Amino acid sequence: MCLRVDMVYGSIVRRVTGKNVNTLACYGLFAFAVYFLWCDITFFSQLAAERTELLASNKTKIVSKYSVKLRMLPPLDQYVYLPLCNWFNSEFAISEISWISPNVVTLMHFTVAVVCGRFFSSSTLLVRRVGCFLFEFRSFLDILDGVIYRTQRGSTTFVSGWGSMGYWIDGMADVFGSLFIMLGTLYRYNKCPPLKNHASKINKYNGTSKDDSDTEAATNFLSADPGSENSSLERHTKSYAFKICLYVTLMVVVRSRMWDHFQQVYRGLLGVPRNDISAHKQLEILNYPSTWLLMWLWRFHCADQFLTLSLISIFFDKLWHWMRFSVYAAVPNLLIFGGICQLHVMYVQSFLSASV
Repeated sequence: MCLRVDMVYGSIVRRVTGKNVNTLACYGLFAFAVYFLWCDITFFSQLAAERTELLASNKTKIVSKYSVKLRMLPPLDQYVYLPLCNWFNSEFAISEISWISPNVVTLMHFTVAVVCGRFFSSSTLLVRRVGCFLFEFRSFLDILDGVIYRTQRGSTTFVSGWGSMGYWIDGMADVFGSLFIMLGTLYRYNKCPPLKNHASKINKYNGTSKDDSDTEAATNFLSADPGSENSSLERHTKSYAFKICLYVTLMVVVRSRMWDHFQQVYRGLLGVPRNDISAHKQLEILNYPSTWLLMWLWRFHCADQFLTLSLISIFFDKLWHWMRFSVYAAVPNLLIFGGICQLHVMYVQSFLSASV
């Protein structure tokens, strides 16, 4: 009897706490959304003012101080991590420490990603939520290694170091580090595959209405052992869960490659001085509404933003729903958006060639 009372009391506490955490998280996400919107309005106002100023000048070689990469950077990286890393480096002179290099910081954020894989493999939602914050710390370090790289080289332009050894090391660390989200999830799904009709099954098991259900509280009653008394709950097969995770992982790699490709192409056309192209035409096309829109949309189509959304879904215990949605939406989304960007690149190339 005492055990039953403790279980009921624990379930009520977890339910109330879980709802409070979810409510606070929703308020936090809304605050971030408003902040990012305000920052975007300010940023694009600065771009417009710079365009007017540079086009009015008589210089033959003019380059925007706002690089293509900065224009395509996800909001969290541009408006939170990048200013924070710049401040952190200027205050503590991290780049001046003898043993600190971009590759050392890269190794650090890869190590953090490996640790995060263990957190994401946990069957406890609280542990996975801690993993979400830890992975965001990894993202902070990922921006910091770029800040250190540019500071040590004396560069003020926010660009990628294509072709350098550090570029490939950082790229491999980003790709393989991101995979630990899926590796941890695969480990968890291998022990206990996701339920079919997840919410309705848990509500039926608890005997509660949809509004009163708490996934984490109910999950504590559900054994991961298929041979247990709760094995009557219908689950997806392990092979199906593995295929979904593998598909999502491939989409992350494709997004990363496409973002880097178009960033490099746009920079080569519009972000560097060229003797065969009018600098004023470059600046004019760089600030076309269509160019602004596509670069802005890349903020939400890149791999980093996809991972951020995946972390949000993990925090709210909705990762399986998010991955299944991604499976159906990713291919048409990437094909359509990638096709539009490629057509725009062809138009820019044609326009610049005709204007020479």
